Amino acid sequence: MRTKFFAIAALVLGMVSCQKDFAPEVNSGAAEVNFQLSVSAPELGVTRAGVEGEIDNVNGMNSAYGAIDYLDGAIVGDDRIDWNDVDLRYSLEVYDADADFTSGAATPIKDRQVIITDKYQNVTFELRLVPKRAYRFVVFADFVNQGTSQDDAVDLQNNHGLRHTINGNLQNITFKEDNLNDELADAYFKSFDYTPDGNTHNSTSAILTRPYAKVRVVATDIAELNLNADPHSLEVTYTATHPSTFNAVTGEIGATTEEEVLYPYTYRDGISKSDLSNHVYTAGYDSLDEYNTVNAMGKKRHSRMTIFTDYILANEEQSAISFKMNVKDQNGDEIKVTDFNTTIPVQRNHLTTIIGNVLTAANDINITINDNFANDEEGNSLERVLLETLMNGGKFALYDDMKLTAPHFLKGTIECSADAVIDLNGYTLTYEIPSDVTPEQANNYAIFVRVLENASLTFVGEGKVVSDGYIASVNEGGVLNVSEGIFKSNSCTVFQSNGGEINISGGEFEAAPYNGDHRYTINFVDSKKQEGLIEISGGKFFKYNPYESASENPVMNFCANGYWTVQDGDWYEVVPMKHFEDKGDYAEVYTAQGLLKWAYITNTQNRAYGVKLMANIKMPAYTVAEDAENGTYVYTDEAITVTDGVPSGSNWPVMFDYDNRIVDELHQKDEAGFFNGVFDGNYKTISGLRIVSSRKTTGMFDVIDGAEKDASKVNQKKGTAVKNLTINDACVAGNNRVGIIAGIAQDGTVVENVKISNSSVKGTENVGGVVGFQRRRSAQTKSNGGYIYSEYMAFINNCSTDANTVVSGVSCVGGIVGNNYGATIYNCVNSADVSANSSAGGVVGYSRDYRAAAMDEEGNWHDITDAYIIACRSTADATISVSKKSVGGIVGTVLAPAADPDTANWIVACSSESTLKGDKAGAIAGDAQPETTIVGSWATGASVIENGSTNYVISSYVYSKASDATQADVDAMNAAIENYNLTAPEIEHPICYFRWVLGANGPVLQ
Repeated sequence: MRTKFFAIAALVLGMVSCQKDFAPEVNSGAAEVNFQLSVSAPELGVTRAGVEGEIDNVNGMNSAYGAIDYLDGAIVGDDRIDWNDVDLRYSLEVYDADADFTSGAATPIKDRQVIITDKYQNVTFELRLVPKRAYRFVVFADFVNQGTSQDDAVDLQNNHGLRHTINGNLQNITFKEDNLNDELADAYFKSFDYTPDGNTHNSTSAILTRPYAKVRVVATDIAELNLNADPHSLEVTYTATHPSTFNAVTGEIGATTEEEVLYPYTYRDGISKSDLSNHVYTAGYDSLDEYNTVNAMGKKRHSRMTIFTDYILANEEQSAISFKMNVKDQNGDEIKVTDFNTTIPVQRNHLTTIIGNVLTAANDINITINDNFANDEEGNSLERVLLETLMNGGKFALYDDMKLTAPHFLKGTIECSADAVIDLNGYTLTYEIPSDVTPEQANNYAIFVRVLENASLTFVGEGKVVSDGYIASVNEGGVLNVSEGIFKSNSCTVFQSNGGEINISGGEFEAAPYNGDHRYTINFVDSKKQEGLIEISGGKFFKYNPYESASENPVMNFCANGYWTVQDGDWYEVVPMKHFEDKGDYAEVYTAQGLLKWAYITNTQNRAYGVKLMANIKMPAYTVAEDAENGTYVYTDEAITVTDGVPSGSNWPVMFDYDNRIVDELHQKDEAGFFNGVFDGNYKTISGLRIVSSRKTTGMFDVIDGAEKDASKVNQKKGTAVKNLTINDACVAGNNRVGIIAGIAQDGTVVENVKISNSSVKGTENVGGVVGFQRRRSAQTKSNGGYIYSEYMAFINNCSTDANTVVSGVSCVGGIVGNNYGATIYNCVNSADVSANSSAGGVVGYSRDYRAAAMDEEGNWHDITDAYIIACRSTADATISVSKKSVGGIVGTVLAPAADPDTANWIVACSSESTLKGDKAGAIAGDAQPETTIVGSWATGASVIENGSTNYVISSYVYSKASDATQADVDAMNAAIENYNLTAPEIEHPICYFRWVLGANGPVLQ
């Protein structure tokens, strides 16, 4: 016989704690232990899966189903379940299993517990029980008015059941207001005995079933009625009435009397044979599409219709009922009176269907009885309990290994629509796709569970899940939580965030490789990456590093803040990371707190103290304050907001207050105004940086300086550097000399391999995406009034800004550097938008050579020094604009004092395809003074230089589009670069190691 699952509940008794030495006697007075009783009534939810895995908005209108299958949106005035009107009441009583239940006077040994849920979900009762004592648990579930949980406790327990009253206890339940077509009469119960064994964990499982039989009468001849005769009302007279009382503890029903009882029923506005709007049921036998005839006018008409349904308290064994049915039309005239005086079988939790010609003279009637109401192959199985919990929420604990084989009854992925908890409880749950499933069918089962919006799925307990498909995919708004267990997918993904949230705090995770690697083990789908979240604070992962996950995105860190991974063979384990570790002359830093610790030491004790980032760091959006007692900076509770690119506060301390520096009287060098150590980003990312200042110099560092202050060592390169770092989502706003890395970078400093993304830099003058003001500076001696020569110029190499970055100011504003003063910018790329009143450039806003008579330590004088922009480009993504004058694709303004023709400003092997807006707009340089030399470069625009004059421009080209370049152009530019390398000034002359190659879309630098 085919069966249909309806009333399943998972009851789990979990011992939270136990006493090792306890007395086994029932009345020994032994200490009670904590238990949990988890109860799942059947489906009862708004997301019952349909035949093909879709949300079922059809079967809820099927008379073969109970209230369990009815969904939101019932027609006003009918008796179908609408969760906007009702809540579900769970009642639990606990008895001594050895009590005398024959008289119905047994007394519960625990106060009745009642839990009300707004919509269907599994619930958990908290219990205290004595080990090795036999108990009888009784659970009854029925419907109450919406909002009942806020009523008086006594009324809640006794008087507020819509169709049931609990009289004293669950041994005496009265069924009231017996109506036809009344789905609110549906109810569920279970009574069972259980003895806790005193172990640390007790669990069992049980099935809630209905105490009712359901009877329905289906007419197959409604289309044969006279066109003017539609059913409008009916009267059913039972010759033997239904019992009206029920004992949920014993399962017994009240006695049946032998008197006739009349049940009248009037359909809302009558029943039409071709209009479903007033029908109580519209699916199954009542479907117009499935069961219809076509009249002479070509119009569909119902051929079948459910005349009425009724719930009848019944026993486990079959018994007989009889009744008379009188159907009337809208005028009150009889359509048909039928006397069902034959034996009509009814049985608890069974559906009795009477189908045939009940409205016409013909008397062809068939009677069937099926267990569990509607038919389904799955029946009452524990597997179905688990599936129902996954779909509709609640808690389910495995009590043995369990296997689910696709295609299961859903015919597709399970959709979790409420909060579900699965306790693996030390066992294995297997999801298997048979080998004979076609590839097209396999797509339907590729994901075991999909967690929907506003739902959550939580795995707890030691145990194992093995799946042939993704174990879970979490939609936007859904949540997946995992704290322990082993999870193995024979597909390439264990868990996937499709805009949803995944939280992993423990467990082991392994997926099959995809094209040879395991990058998709925990997958973050591109289409939802702005909304989704994966946060991992524990667990072990096979050949997959969640700290550097490549899934369907660029490398991302899925580890929670303060966590990272350590590798042990093929496994990566997520563990808490250290904040800070002193390595002597530098510190290894793992977190934002560790970075603040390093900053404090560097600021107050050793300005050459270096740092190496060991993890990606996200800066909290709170201001910082000094904590001198603990030798660090700390975050306050003052939140930072950003308005028009300007933060309300800083989450980074002032690193060497250059405005208030102490001046070395001997060399005019800064005593405490600059950093001269090594900041090694170790190819990690700092995100969320917020800096705002009214000082003259602003950045992560006010000034970084590579020269020794000791005059005897002035020619020795210090090695100051900021390198191998990505800055994401930074907002830096200041006054003069503003850059994300440094306000000023000078004298032998190297800034290299720095990437700026999704950021904003704002100031007045000398504003750059990386550095505000880059210069070579000498030190004046008191003895002769001259200058000490610094052999090493500041150098920026291989830095970039992306298209989501904005750099703005009043003057001297550049995508990489605001003001390049006798220094070198090499192999840098700008894609940021740059704007100023004047002197705005894609790479540099303002560039000039540095000239001063300077003496080296051997007494030789030098004129220092040229300015260089080499192998740099500004991409087509960038827009460079000024409101007044001087805008250039590479540099806005180039200045060289006319006093010395031996120095120059060099622009070598550069290119720009940026959009330029403003007066004096030059494709490469906006306003260039003499001694500006452009070598082997090209751009798109109007002219190489818009204003001013130059000594010479060597093989530089302007195209309407880059693809206009020819091989001859490329050869000429490369020849010019070669000549520059051979003949340019010898003093610190940077060699250009790049050459042009003609590509399909124009010259490409390699």
